[in-house]
Amino acid sequence: MNAVMIHCSCVSFDGHAAVFLAMDEGGKTTAARLCDNGTVVADDQTLFKKDDKDRWLAYGTPWTTFTPHPAPTLPRAFFLLEKADSFSLKPLASRELLASLWNEHSTLSFILPGCKREAMFDIYRNLATSVPAYLMKFPKDYIDQEAILKCLNQ
Repeated sequence: MNAVMIHCSCVSFDGHAAVFLAMDEGGKTTAARLCDNGTVVADDQTLFKKDDKDRWLAYGTPWTTFTPHPAPTLPRAFFLLEKADSFSLKPLASRELLASLWNEHSTLSFILPGCKREAMFDIYRNLATSVPAYLMKFPKDYIDQEAILKCLNQ
């Protein structure tokens, strides 16, 4: 197993992706729409798959309100979203990203047989340790794209 669908939005900035994670109604689509200089890959479900160079790539799916982005993009940062009165970013440990991924998708993992559940966990762990993560607090009408781009280029 080298691919997984994740409940998130994804925006590409010249081939480098910002991935926005939140529960339902948590701001994933809003964050994607506020990225004026990026191309929305997906606003609710994103496919992550390893390529032949062992790199993670993010793909759009047909289940989006936007036209799916035709080309894969490299995930460069995960942003766990939290609604707030002002914008801020705080680095997160990989274990915090892993916990968020696992908790968000736990209902799916319980229907999988044990070996597939372990493979799914391994994919989340690999993603969480391969890509930096940040807690992003933001109001419904503003994100700091320059701060996001800085995270993508580190």
